[in-house]
Amino acid sequence: MIAIYGVTAVGVTTYSDAAPAHISANTSAHMDEISPKHYAAPTSQISLIKKLNPIHQSQDQSQTNLDEEIKIAGTMLPDFFHPEEKGAYNYFYEMIMKGLTVKTDLIYLPAKRAQKSFADRDTDCFFIASKKPDGANNPNPGEARVVHSDIIHDSAKKIYTLKGQPVYRSTANITRKKFAADQGAGSDRRLYEAFSKQNTFLRTESIERSIELLRAGRVDAIIAYEIDMVTYLHQHKDVQDIETDDDFGFQTAGSSIACWESPKTTRFLDQVNGKLKTLKTNGMLSLDQYFKN
Repeated sequence: MIAIYGVTAVGVTTYSDAAPAHISANTSAHMDEISPKHYAAPTSQISLIKKLNPIHQSQDQSQTNLDEEIKIAGTMLPDFFHPEEKGAYNYFYEMIMKGLTVKTDLIYLPAKRAQKSFADRDTDCFFIASKKPDGANNPNPGEARVVHSDIIHDSAKKIYTLKGQPVYRSTANITRKKFAADQGAGSDRRLYEAFSKQNTFLRTESIERSIELLRAGRVDAIIAYEIDMVTYLHQHKDVQDIETDDDFGFQTAGSSIACWESPKTTRFLDQVNGKLKTLKTNGMLSLDQYFKN
């Protein structure tokens, strides 16, 4: 999840030459055709994306006012929210959008470009955003307002180590350690407030890269959102050497759709929130349900 607390997005390091890809829909967004969790695309990924033409799912225009179309900047993350290497948030997104009467245009972008697109108001909404726990997402009165959907999924940051190494049960009294944090956990400025300044943090483009550094002994531990790591391990069952303390997590964040406040985004989020309520009541937004699919 990327922290979008106010009107300014948190910047992350990423590549800038990956072409966007679009998916338009009114009642369902089909990701199978094809274009960041906050993703810095490697060269091979960029080459793939450049070969793809933007895809728009056709819709009967007589049923939809084009002025009501909601453009959504979607951050690509492999194994999490991605047009090719799909993950839990592809499933969540499709479930939320299915049946809505609002026409949406989902534009996949690398993390920094997705954030800039939203910050510059080239898009109406941003996915996947982090909803600030206290709800104070607009600290400066008079500024353009960013509003959030209800929370889609809560997840805490956790510390992961190799099996056989000591596990962390607190962030207190940790000194002179080096941590790898992927773009999900690492994009949240609150992360660094939980540790003493004697520790160092290495930002990585993915959980896979964090694990590579851990195995190579270049970092002491990995920090990742639990939902990110659980999803990754589910899709990479050959990874058997990562562990964490099951009872310890910190800095829980709620994923959401963030939008610039306007009459059309208000109508959109009203529909999204109604759908979220139904899906949660039916247990359709759990990771267990995603794994079954």
